[in-house]
Amino acid sequence: MRHIKTISLLLIFFMVGCSTLSPIRSKKESAFLELIPGVTIANKLELSPLSPDVDVLVLENFEDYCIQFPADYNARLFTYDPQAEEWLEIKNNMGFPSPEPAVVCPEVSSGLVPFFPDISGDEKITLRIVVSGEKLADGISTGEMAGAYIEFQWDPSHNTLPDFWVPQPSTDL
Repeated sequence: MRHIKTISLLLIFFMVGCSTLSPIRSKKESAFLELIPGVTIANKLELSPLSPDVDVLVLENFEDYCIQFPADYNARLFTYDPQAEEWLEIKNNMGFPSPEPAVVCPEVSSGLVPFFPDISGDEKITLRIVVSGEKLADGISTGEMAGAYIEFQWDPSHNTLPDFWVPQPSTDL
């Protein structure tokens, strides 16, 4: 009888202990997700730098569906202020050369996402860039939004774009 009580207690402790291992979002991450309501961060949608000295990201889709993005990829730039415990949005001064939407499909296409933060000074900052678009099923919008983000140290002293891109005044924000 004593062994049954011991085993029961151990089972309860194990179950309670395992339930506390569920992921708990930090205040910082919860605040970030509130800035992009209705957007599901896709596990297999990846942003990466085109090269270390060019301010363009490559967007690759490894999901099992295509995603349609507006010409600007709904690109939004943020930095986090730990003292105020809030995300600050930074204007993207990038003008996009084509008004056409981009469809990024798995293993078929990728997207180029340039950025041109409206930041003065020469101090490095941590930028988080998020993109979002509509999931497609058989070429038709599902009404669901998928997105991806990348966070990195950005150095304004190398704020450069490839020769084929020319910053233009942005009308957002």
